[in-house]
Amino acid sequence: MKQIISIQILRGIAAWFVVFHHYIQLLHLEHNSGLAYFFAKKGAFGVNIFFIISGFIMYITLTNKNYSAKDFIIHRIIRILPAYWFYTFLTVLFCYYFPQEILNTSYNIKSLFLSLLFLPSVNPSGIGVFPLLTVGWTLNFELFFYLMLSICILFFKKNIFITCSIIMLALPLIKFSTIPLLWRYTHILNNFIIYEFIFGIMIASLYKKKNI
Repeated sequence: MKQIISIQILRGIAAWFVVFHHYIQLLHLEHNSGLAYFFAKKGAFGVNIFFIISGFIMYITLTNKNYSAKDFIIHRIIRILPAYWFYTFLTVLFCYYFPQEILNTSYNIKSLFLSLLFLPSVNPSGIGVFPLLTVGWTLNFELFFYLMLSICILFFKKNIFITCSIIMLALPLIKFSTIPLLWRYTHILNNFIIYEFIFGIMIASLYKKKNI
């Protein structure tokens, strides 16, 4: 797929937003300048930009190339899993050898297992629903989006994005916490942040039609 330069620039901007956000969070808690306060409060918006870009790129990718459901999900996992597992196990080593320096995450066998499978779980450190590699929480949402697309490729070949968007629009409105087998995944299924992938799909659809 031919690179869209403006998307690559936007990715860079989003990445630096997130980097500065975490830098200010960890090292400059007093927010002694307007810029520090901005990145502390608004820098996480870079993640939202990434989710929109992901929806955009997946639309362009799947409309330019005829993937099977199996090939699509395998291709996406191969792009993500090696680096994610490497840095997760690196974090395990840091937690073991430098526990006083790693204060914002922890793990046990169960949480590590769920982290490696991109499944939401409560971090034993008490910070909330985060994997061992805490910044990897975004990948839980990314893999969910890819899984939804794979299902739609498998069953709704001619209307992949319409079907996927309708399903994802409906999910946050359903009370999954009352369903025994799905309560663990409410952190994703009932989170309106998944609408950002749909927004990216809408922008890509307009882009492909040369409306923007």
